[in-house]
Amino acid sequence: MSKILSFIIPAYNAENYIGKCVDSLLGQKCFEDIEILVVNDGSTDNTEKIINSYVEKYGTNIRILNKKNGGHGSAINLGVQNIVGKYFRVIDADDWIISENLPGILEILKNSNVNVIINDFHTYNIRNGVYQLYSVKSENDLKEINLAKLMSIYKNVARNCSFHGICFSTDFYLSTKLTLTEKVFYDDNEFAIIPMLTAKSIKLLPISFYQYRIGDSNQSVAFHNQIERINDLEIVTKRIICYVKENNSINKNN
Repeated sequence: MSKILSFIIPAYNAENYIGKCVDSLLGQKCFEDIEILVVNDGSTDNTEKIINSYVEKYGTNIRILNKKNGGHGSAINLGVQNIVGKYFRVIDADDWIISENLPGILEILKNSNVNVIINDFHTYNIRNGVYQLYSVKSENDLKEINLAKLMSIYKNVARNCSFHGICFSTDFYLSTKLTLTEKVFYDDNEFAIIPMLTAKSIKLLPISFYQYRIGDSNQSVAFHNQIERINDLEIVTKRIICYVKENNSINKNN
């Protein structure tokens, strides 16, 4: 792997947000250690134009893959097949990271070989401007643990064992042969849960990183949207259940 960390950014009609997301990744002290891959999922606005302006300015450290619209999961599926980082994480185009914490995280990842890294993250509520920290801080900080140990402290880190808290080893993720369900919402549940079922090594990294924008009525997590898209939730949930049933090698506790 030629980079320490790859960022996959699925983007669909994200012209109002994508600049802030990419800008948060552009710390020059560590820029050579990261890769930014924007997967343009059939946007009809200026998303492609905006990203191409970054590509022209920063060269091969930022790439764009254009595809027909297939949903969030399809963008991740394409992204993971094209990254070169030792580790990777997905950032939604309307979210961002804490730029000043990136160098420290990269230094830890450089010397890590675990399957999964679980980070602190914040939510940021656009309605009231409030940040909420979700932390993994415990006596297990920076230690390599297994899934059984993680489950023993799960109530304290449950929110972090989600899309916004997880960073995967690229080799490990590819070894699971997971293909996320396409053209549905809530595929992030598959992304967070299915690879974890076979993870053998995990590290808790109590450094705040991901900034998750909430409070937008257009988001898929908004209650009314979850009701309208209940069929997508059902599809994703059944996929996870079927995966467990079909893979007898998965430890029952996992």
